[in-house]
Amino acid sequence: MTGKLPSLPAASELVLARGTSLCSDETIVNCPSAHPVGLEVIVSSFEFFKRFAAVCSPLVQLSRNGIRMWRPVNLRARQRVRRGAVAVGSERLEQRTLLAGNVTAAVVSGDLIVQGDDADNVVDLFTSENGNIVLRGLDGTSINGETEFVPDDGIPEISGDLQILLADGDDTLTINGIQIADSLQIEDDAGDNTLMIQSCATGANYWIQYGAGDDVITVSDSTAGRHFFLNPSGGENVLLTERIQVSGDTLFQGGDQTDSLIFSASNFSDDLLVSSGAGSDFLFVGPSEEGETSTVIDNDVQMRTGDGDDDVVFRGPNVFGGITILTSAAGTNRTQIESGNEFASEPQRSGFSSDSIPSTETDQVVSAVLTRVSDVQPPQILPPPLSLDLSANATTPSSNTLVTRNADFVIAGTTAAGAVITIDSDGDGEFDDGTTGTDEAGQFSSIVTLTNTSENKGVNTIQVKSSLDGAETIESLDVHLAEGTVLRFASSLGTFDVELLDEDAPQTVTAFLADLSRNDNSIIHRSVDNFVIQGGGFSVSDHDTTPPVVSRITPFSAPPNEFALADNSNVRGTLSTAQVGGNINSFTGQYFLNTVDNLFLDAIPHTVFGNVIGSGMDVVDAINRLPEFNLVSDFGQTALTDVPLQNYADTSVPAGHDNFVIFESISVLLPDAVADDGSDELDVDEDQI
Repeated sequence: MTGKLPSLPAASELVLARGTSLCSDETIVNCPSAHPVGLEVIVSSFEFFKRFAAVCSPLVQLSRNGIRMWRPVNLRARQRVRRGAVAVGSERLEQRTLLAGNVTAAVVSGDLIVQGDDADNVVDLFTSENGNIVLRGLDGTSINGETEFVPDDGIPEISGDLQILLADGDDTLTINGIQIADSLQIEDDAGDNTLMIQSCATGANYWIQYGAGDDVITVSDSTAGRHFFLNPSGGENVLLTERIQVSGDTLFQGGDQTDSLIFSASNFSDDLLVSSGAGSDFLFVGPSEEGETSTVIDNDVQMRTGDGDDDVVFRGPNVFGGITILTSAAGTNRTQIESGNEFASEPQRSGFSSDSIPSTETDQVVSAVLTRVSDVQPPQILPPPLSLDLSANATTPSSNTLVTRNADFVIAGTTAAGAVITIDSDGDGEFDDGTTGTDEAGQFSSIVTLTNTSENKGVNTIQVKSSLDGAETIESLDVHLAEGTVLRFASSLGTFDVELLDEDAPQTVTAFLADLSRNDNSIIHRSVDNFVIQGGGFSVSDHDTTPPVVSRITPFSAPPNEFALADNSNVRGTLSTAQVGGNINSFTGQYFLNTVDNLFLDAIPHTVFGNVIGSGMDVVDAINRLPEFNLVSDFGQTALTDVPLQNYADTSVPAGHDNFVIFESISVLLPDAVADDGSDELDVDEDQI
């Protein structure tokens, strides 16, 4: 079969750009590389382009060699020529007997071939969490009789063409994150169809042809290694391109009803050729939303609208690097070239009135187009369910965390069968600390290693992610790996836990643990905002007496200062020794908790011997925010100059028992793995920071 060109327009009307070759028999051929043949045919009336497409339609074969290669092909099905539309044809995919279900898929010589029946098929093609291509059916659509198809048990990209042929029916096709070495070819028959292409790349061409019906086609964040060709035949169609890059020519051939085209924030390295056909069409080049970058067309732009009331709007910033020609047929046709556009030459307009298009009217149309796009969003893949089972570990609940001594921590649970479980246990945001699959019931189990270092102080934030078919669910948990003794401070304002540093400050910890009952009904007798809260020196009794009795707690014999053993700093959340000024070996039971980083205390030094666990500092901060009162005259204790009190305002009345922050007890929640049970009764001195 040989394609013959129609009669050419006069030479004065025709410009053949960059080596286009017309042979003596008027057959389009693939010319040597020194004279590349292309579709860079710019005709003032656009008629040549129209007749060119009509004649070449049975010759077009978009292959890995691109639009610039033309060869005769035998159509295996009816040629798709409709009254009033420019005929565009291609080699149909070979018809095959469908397997069970709506869609069949197979890899043949590197090409992924997908075919569907006349049902309303919903097909999602994406790259899964593990990097493999997955074809999935949604809303009852099956793939080879199953819910999904994974080519060759897992491939990261398509080494040949991606060919998709869908039949009648209202089809929805989404293609997300697919790398295609050669071309993407899509053909769909009658029906109101939706096509969404996102984050895809081809080494060669995009070839998309849709039949009668109201189609919505969006292409975003994608690249074409060569050409981009789109032909929605009939119906009221929408095309939205956002942030795409096309290395070759871009051609749009519309149907005979209303078409709306938006080219936004894209880069077209060669020509942009548009023929919208009959109907009241809207062609827009500019940002689809505020903040989008400019559209750049390096070479020529030619747009032709058919019968109907058509609008063409160029809203800057846009760059037009070649000739710009706008032509229209019958109807009330308008153009609006707004500020911010850069043209290599003045745009040529024919068939358009001088009427401008109000910016507000353009905004309304663009908004309506975007609304139509959003209204046909495909069904979302629901994230897989995920529940965790930590029962294999010995844990104790603390303040919004779990405390354990199991460094090898078992993460088990249930999710969707076939999901991939990945774990981040070191807090770097990368799910690379554990990977496992699931059994047929969706159950999984994995072991992570918890740490307790000077940097994390036992805090391990673990994130578990279940990924299936591009959807994911993440569950987080905090686990504190305790290596030392864990104490529970039960106060009238709440409970918090502290891990003692048995190895770093052994004598200090031993002295503090010797008789914890001494802290029963003890009070926080000193609080300085954004500094510390201090306790262990006084207790309150006689609940029914006003004022209550505030007594000094008998101090214990001071251990030696152990700051130098581990050099643990007095930072926020640490438990440290209160001492008599000028005597670093005078810790006799009074302690303080740092509410901010107090590094200057390291120079004295004060021995840090514990860390608050989890969100326990919420309680410490609540105490530190209470107003402080001088109670020296009320209780005869000279140390009571900055006592935090709750629900106390009338200073003419002595503070009552319930106004104090009282620790009912300080008790062992988890003993040290190697505990020293010895204790002594010691004589002690009064302590202060």
